[in-house]
Amino acid sequence: MSKGVSLIELMITLAIIAILVAVSGNVFSSNILKSRRQQAQNELFESTLLQGQFRLTHGRYANAEELGLKNSEHYIFATENKGGITFVLTATAQNNQKKDSACSRLSINQSMQRLPKGCW
Repeated sequence: MSKGVSLIELMITLAIIAILVAVSGNVFSSNILKSRRQQAQNELFESTLLQGQFRLTHGRYANAEELGLKNSEHYIFATENKGGITFVLTATAQNNQKKDSACSRLSINQSMQRLPKGCW
C-alpha cells in the first residue's frame, strides 16, 4: 500500500475541478448579463413613468435631455419622440453587455409595448 496520491489520481482530480469551474463560470457570466439587463429594464420603466408625468405637465413627451436620461457603464439610453405625441425609449448594450447579443437593444413605447419580446 502506497501512502499518498498517484499522479493519475491528481490529474483526474484537477480535470474534474477544471470542468466544474468552466461550467460555473458560464452560468455566473450569464446571470450577470441578465442582472444588468434587468437594471436597464427598470430604468426604462422608470423613464416611461417620467414621460407620462412630463406629458401631463407640458402636453407632450420629453426629449432625452428633458427626461434626464443618463447612460450607464453597460447601456446607452435614448428616447425618440414623434411629434411629441409618441415616444420610444431604448437601451442599447455597450462594453461587456454586448455579449447579451439577443437582447442588446431593449425598447419600450408609450403603449408599454416592449421589444424584443423574449428579453422582457
